[in-house]
Amino acid sequence: MGKKFRNILFLLLSLIVLGGCKNNLQLVNDDEHFTINGYDISTIDIAETNYFSGVSSNNKNVLFYRSSSQEDGHNNEMFLTDLTLNSNKLLQHPTDNYLYKAELDDTSIWTLELANNAWIVRNLDFSGEEILKTDLLSYIGTDEPIYDFSVDDTQIALSLSDKVIVIDKDDWEIREEIKVAKAKIASAGSNEYRCAYQNDEGFWLYSSNGNTYSIEEAFYQIYESNQYDMLGTNVNGLYGIDFRDKSYWLIANWSQLGISAPQDVVEINSGDFLVLDSNGHPLLLNSRSTDYGENDKICELTFATYNINQTLKNAILEYNKISSNVTIIIKDYSIYDTDINIGMTKLNTEIISGDIPDIIDLNYLDEVNLSKKGLLRPINDFIDELPESEYLINVLESNSIDQSIYNFVPQFYLMTCLTSKAVPSNEAGWNLSEFISCMNEMGNISANIGSNYGRHDFLRLIIATSPQNFVDYTQLKCNFENESFENLLELLTNFPAVKAPAGSSHYQIYKGTQNVFFTHIDSLLHLQSLNAIFKNGFNIKGFPSDAKEAAMIFPVINLGISAQSPYYTQILDFYTYLLSYNYQRSIKNSFPVNINALHDKFEEDIQASREIYYLNFPDEYDQFTEVELKPLTDSDLNKLMNLLKSVNQTVHYDDKIFEIVIEEAEPYFFGDKDLDKVVPIIQNRVQILLDEKQ
Repeated sequence: MGKKFRNILFLLLSLIVLGGCKNNLQLVNDDEHFTINGYDISTIDIAETNYFSGVSSNNKNVLFYRSSSQEDGHNNEMFLTDLTLNSNKLLQHPTDNYLYKAELDDTSIWTLELANNAWIVRNLDFSGEEILKTDLLSYIGTDEPIYDFSVDDTQIALSLSDKVIVIDKDDWEIREEIKVAKAKIASAGSNEYRCAYQNDEGFWLYSSNGNTYSIEEAFYQIYESNQYDMLGTNVNGLYGIDFRDKSYWLIANWSQLGISAPQDVVEINSGDFLVLDSNGHPLLLNSRSTDYGENDKICELTFATYNINQTLKNAILEYNKISSNVTIIIKDYSIYDTDINIGMTKLNTEIISGDIPDIIDLNYLDEVNLSKKGLLRPINDFIDELPESEYLINVLESNSIDQSIYNFVPQFYLMTCLTSKAVPSNEAGWNLSEFISCMNEMGNISANIGSNYGRHDFLRLIIATSPQNFVDYTQLKCNFENESFENLLELLTNFPAVKAPAGSSHYQIYKGTQNVFFTHIDSLLHLQSLNAIFKNGFNIKGFPSDAKEAAMIFPVINLGISAQSPYYTQILDFYTYLLSYNYQRSIKNSFPVNINALHDKFEEDIQASREIYYLNFPDEYDQFTEVELKPLTDSDLNKLMNLLKSVNQTVHYDDKIFEIVIEEAEPYFFGDKDLDKVVPIIQNRVQILLDEKQ
């Protein structure tokens, strides 16, 4: 694509890679460099002449271009076709026309399109006139999707489901077929590199000299480069990749720049980068090298996560913008998954082996195991200094282990059980025996609890929400050999093995045929909806457990501090930011722990509820039922506020324990074993698992 004529080296960046200076990529205001005229674009490319193209997300293919000389007046836009964009991922053949990708060489534009189920490559000049149009049917077949597309001076490369096809641009003959599945193509092949791919064995780079190199890092996309053999991007940052010594260098960390992971990257003439952020906004990054004095060093905190919560990611990006001496670097291990749990296993292995990040996302990890092994640092001193008049201290202290608090939960929602007025007993909570007795008394158990739960779903829910009944995570002891558990398994014989594929619990509750509803509550407005569904009113009963709690906490964000991190004070500064009014007030779809932010959120919800709202949900015929929402009252607010201030238990899902329980209970459900044979095996196996955590 003409990029071989660009500057060969990034001199400043070379200094960074070799050491001596600290690298930064400076985010530059894009308005100073080019005009986008309001379009969000999903792909971008730049030619040597400073033209740059993009595919618009407003259902039009747009070529943006500018000249290096402002006097030329080429700071304009031009529409090429009426093709629509299919999210830049064409894995099927729609009947309409779709533009997949646009790329540039020195003098023209190359596009990959779908037209009436046919893949088309077109070549256009910068005025939009068509130079060439080629149907790819003879190269790829009729039903083969194209996963990636790249053009350079002499060749076109297409990534199919199981191979890369390289086509000569002069004679349109296939030069080569490379057997790699769904490769990400950085070059069509005229340079020294070709593509990157991953399979069940790991991550690989394929060079045009025929060699295949194993690498540790997974890349979402790869791109051409002047200094490196290839550029790679993932959720963490932008990397330079070198085939010769099989190394890769972190050029830019997205969280340090305060931007979300871009969907496209182009290296431009100066050795800088033009990126499209996740919203399709073009951003210009300038390379610069800075010598820092001893007192000016920036503290870098590593944050390890698996499939990062977007709310938390945005919070880290915002904190990096306002913090003068701390930067949090995100490392998301979900990018390593070629199969389920590979990334999780890698994260656990690194933590246990001593390669511990400063901050750990505990939402996907076993914090009991980590704390028992001394890998987490308690934050009791931090929590103790927070005034009870300003924060929901009960929430922050809800998941203590051996009187120590390792989890930091700045936002959460509630999980609880609601019952209609038809359910006997007005007591606020119930234990498991009372729940089972009540369900047996009412009859038609599966219908009363609802079609959303099959046998496995319900058993997993009860084990997670009844730790006092079955598992003591503080003492790491289990208690399945009791009458309540046997009665629970007996109750579950009345449930289908899996939940029903269709059916609306909302409609069943509204109609009065379902009387028990296991749900979450994340706002006062949510309570307004529940008032409408339970048209005759409801009781907040809570999950059946010995503690008879009315509700439990489910953390939306759940953080831990490495016991080995030297940056305890800096991490607490980030925690303090997450507790600040401004951040807490911005929380959506969950509750803040800052009481002032919570009150203001409730005030907003009450005002919103005074408008005329209607709730729609499908009935058994998939017809929507419209139910009027009544305005919230002070009684609603007080009910929820009292609940938030009283809750002190956290839901604890441990899938390893659940897998043991369901594996051993299944023969009982199918009538192959009696309870007195099944329950002792469950008790023994779960206790062995808990002993391993000691």
